[in-house]
Amino acid sequence: MKSRIIQRAFFRRDPITCARELIGAELVWGRCAGTIVETNKALEQDPALVNRDPYGEGWMIKVKVKNAKELEGLLRADAYAKHIGE
Repeated sequence: MKSRIIQRAFFRRDPITCARELIGAELVWGRCAGTIVETNKALEQDPALVNRDPYGEGWMIKVKVKNAKELEGLLRADAYAKHIGE
């Protein structure tokens, strides 16, 4: 992810950026409206970091949320792991 996306505003359900993999690319969708305030420059040198440590050093973007109420229906990491059977 290049820094050109910093300060880009987006709406809920908008594609925010693209995550590139060996077999293709996946869009990253916004789960709330907001503005991108920071990107993880470490991913430019080591994209696999997002797979090795997604909740730590592998974060992708930091977002300033426009309306916190849009976050109320989202699953936390532990609930998502339970949902997918991990």
